[in-house]
Amino acid sequence: VDLSAKHLFCIAASENPPEEIVKEIKCDATKSKRKTLLELWSAARAQIQDSSVLLKVLDLAREHPGKELLGTSYNIWAPNMDEGLSFMVDSLNSEKDVDNGGLHGLDEALGPGKVFVDVGSCLGMTCLAINSKYPGTKIVSVEPAAPNWLLQEINLRCNLDHDQFKKFHLVLAGVGPNTEDEDNLMAKVMWRPTATTSTRAWTPADEQKPDDVELVVRLRRLKSILAEADVFDTAIDVMNVDCEGCEYNLIPALTSEEYDAIPTVMGGVHWGYIPTNKLPSSARGKTTHERLCSHENIARGTKECCAFPNLPVRSSVPGEVLIREDKGFPPRESTVQDVIDDGLCDDFSTWAAEHYLYDVEDDWGWFELTSQA
Repeated sequence: VDLSAKHLFCIAASENPPEEIVKEIKCDATKSKRKTLLELWSAARAQIQDSSVLLKVLDLAREHPGKELLGTSYNIWAPNMDEGLSFMVDSLNSEKDVDNGGLHGLDEALGPGKVFVDVGSCLGMTCLAINSKYPGTKIVSVEPAAPNWLLQEINLRCNLDHDQFKKFHLVLAGVGPNTEDEDNLMAKVMWRPTATTSTRAWTPADEQKPDDVELVVRLRRLKSILAEADVFDTAIDVMNVDCEGCEYNLIPALTSEEYDAIPTVMGGVHWGYIPTNKLPSSARGKTTHERLCSHENIARGTKECCAFPNLPVRSSVPGEVLIREDKGFPPRESTVQDVIDDGLCDDFSTWAAEHYLYDVEDDWGWFELTSQA
């Protein structure tokens, strides 16, 4: 039988579900996971107002057993044709350290008493990997697309025991350019079941597929999201920003003090991928790029960082100061030009002109009007 996530919830809600169906699903919906799945169903009905979206997600999702993440096996629920799942599994299983796009090397930054914030968490794969590799870490998972939020909830509840699950705080929201005066803005994003990692506000219209769903997303300040996750006075230790362009909302909205208080920021920027008529303002781009490029792991392979060759860069190891390898005295801090990949900036002037890096005057059309470019 071709069993979907709809069957999973039906099993949890049934007094005596057929045994031949129950045994086909790894998630124990009849016993240990029944209560948490029924609680999720109640939450999903409240959070996802459009029942057609809810049912579509459940119809498309299948259980993918035995997905290995850093030596731990998980049974992952995702659309059957989702290319994003295999991409995330391959990426997270890389032997690379954090300064080269991997998850290794965060031993001093994460663990008991530490806080990891994942902005654009998709199906929860990064969060599961962090939980496995750095046990005891408090994880705040922020996902704007309701379909991904629901599937991530299923993945966490089905794969983690109660104590592990309580370390997670999953929030359905987008991070916006909100202010003290207005903390409830909206955006339109396109959710794609064939690429769940590509939920974004700038999908080219000619690339839209029949199963794509345009969603209206509530935007909130990061501060408000953290408060909901019971992160008040506790500092963020590591923030992962991999949200298909939302960095241009999140990063400029933080004060300098708030941003500088985060020791390690991971992720990337998307200026070079966003179609011209969906770009944010160049001023918004400059603030975002300059702040993110101050982190070694981002500066190494990011074209946009070529605009700041003399910007000092911070190590991913808390408290470590990066020093240039020359023999000058006194020693000098490493800058972007010291760590960026060789040759990456050779054609930067041409690239910047082709992508209007310095030419976009305002945010018109950036994220509110439509999810399509």
